[in-house]
Amino acid sequence: MFALLAIGVAVAAAPRGTWEAGPRLEEMRAEVAAEVEKYVEKLSFVKRGVTRWALNRATAPCVRVEIAEREGKIAVSCDDQKTAVAPADGQPVPFVGDDGRTLTLSHRTKDDGSLVQTFAGKQGTRTNRFVPATGGGLTVEVTVDSPRLDEPLQYLLRYEP
Repeated sequence: MFALLAIGVAVAAAPRGTWEAGPRLEEMRAEVAAEVEKYVEKLSFVKRGVTRWALNRATAPCVRVEIAEREGKIAVSCDDQKTAVAPADGQPVPFVGDDGRTLTLSHRTKDDGSLVQTFAGKQGTRTNRFVPATGGGLTVEVTVDSPRLDEPLQYLLRYEP
């Protein structure tokens, strides 16, 4: 399936729909918290507190994820947070998050039917790869990276239709 952009270039269609964490929400929160804890354990004692706080703030799983296409742009919603809207071709656009931080947002569809969403700012980058799963579900592959981190933090989230 292909979507045509205003400039006439065909790109693969992003996943579209609404997905819920459902009964797995608490399990996902615990899994992400364990990944963050495993990550900060490797750091020096001095870095642990601030890094734990920053990563916990950047990694909270959504209860509900919605992906829609509007006028050649892809809109991704997570709960009651501001909807992230950007062109599907990877063109970066400014985005002001709910906390007032200015970020650069991009959405890029891949030939495999996944959508790659990237938020980049002064403190680092969060990349979400939304992958359609069997049975209508959605897997989100998350990577959080920053010059302040020794290595990227990566984890998976799984949502139900």
